[in-house]
Amino acid sequence: MSLDLQSLHESGGLAGAPVRKEITFKNFYDEEITGQVWVRRLSYQSAVGDMQAIKTDGELAAARIASCIVDHRGEPLYQKHDITGVYEDGTPVLDNDGKPRGGFVESLLHALWRAIAEVNALGKSQSGELSSEEAFWHELVLCGVGGRTVAEAQQRLSYAEFVDWCRYRDQCGSGLSPRMRGNL
Repeated sequence: MSLDLQSLHESGGLAGAPVRKEITFKNFYDEEITGQVWVRRLSYQSAVGDMQAIKTDGELAAARIASCIVDHRGEPLYQKHDITGVYEDGTPVLDNDGKPRGGFVESLLHALWRAIAEVNALGKSQSGELSSEEAFWHELVLCGVGGRTVAEAQQRLSYAEFVDWCRYRDQCGSGLSPRMRGNL
């Protein structure tokens, strides 16, 4: 296959237009909020944002959200400081009254991450078998981490905690579950 732009477009090799997703999250009043976002597929722009975050302040999660959550034309809606509530120099973002306004609530962050993951099929195996990420979520649940179901664990664990568990597993290997250690 020739990798000209037309062939890439026809084969799904280009990121394409943003995808509209409905998300639901709980605000800090514990009220359920539902709204729509547009999600840009992971692409060159998201890779550049990731690399810049690594070089500057390490806010990779905020950079990924800022590069993927866009308007219907693909223009970013947020900057990293909108998401974190803090500028790169460490000063807080202030509201109209001059008070620190804070960053996005954790429930909103989880909802945005889920939307990004769904649009990009992150962690989903196309073969019908569990991907390594899906298998790891199942392993965590078997060990009682996060909840009784994968969906419950994905809702309860913060992204940072999931990354910590991934680092733990990378460092110590599989074997959180007694079954995987051969003790059952």
